[in-house]
Amino acid sequence: MKNPTLTIVICARNEEASIGQLLQSLISQNHRNFEITNIVVVSDGSTDKTVDLVKSITSPKITLHEYQKSMGKAYRLRQIYSTLVSDLVVQLDSDITLCSINFLDYLVKP
Repeated sequence: MKNPTLTIVICARNEEASIGQLLQSLISQNHRNFEITNIVVVSDGSTDKTVDLVKSITSPKITLHEYQKSMGKAYRLRQIYSTLVSDLVVQLDSDITLCSINFLDYLVKP
């Protein structure tokens, strides 16, 4: 049986202090019962180094959607959700710290 696919969506605006660590943590996650196919970062009008930090992380799973004009989190998420094809979607805030290398396993398990 094939594992379900998972897309992680992160909406970020001026999160240079935390986005790099979050993306590295997500890339390093253990996952047994699903396949992470995409980590989508949506930069909603960031004016700091958020976009540069996302671009500096080399992973084929990371996709950056960069917008110059801020339209708000709800607007950007509605745009992105209409394009997703994964079996599962996890939406995370960009300023969080993952508590465990098994965070996604715990989150998706139910």
